Amino acid sequence: MNDEHLILATLETYQLAFAEKSVEKMMALFTEQGALGGIGTGEDEYLFGREAARNLFQRNFSADVDVNFQWGERFVEVLGDSAWVQATAQVSGTENGVAFSAPLRWTIVLAREEGAWKWVHRHVSVATSSQEQGTAYPDKED
Repeated sequence: MNDEHLILATLETYQLAFAEKSVEKMMALFTEQGALGGIGTGEDEYLFGREAARNLFQRNFSADVDVNFQWGERFVEVLGDSAWVQATAQVSGTENGVAFSAPLRWTIVLAREEGAWKWVHRHVSVATSSQEQGTAYPDKED
């Protein structure tokens, strides 16, 4: 399997770990050898370090939420022992019995560690509906 396929497989692993609410499987995706950073969709989801990442996933998985990711466009660039992914996804599910759905945009930075690709940074944002196509800025608050 080439590097691009191995890297894209980490997105599927992330999706499965999230569905299983497995903190250990989630953390296995991330580097243990260096700095780890992450930015999520919540205002307080700005983290640095493995402990902060573990705490975030524990919080996410303790909620009464079922989540499904449907990956869209995915682009991979490999630069030696580093790589990055740019992707879109539709996340949907239920929280406390209430359905939700949101378009997400992802950037993931990876490093090759002992032959495996590990995430060193993950940034997820929600695409805003308050900015019309072809415009530079939102025209209203979300």
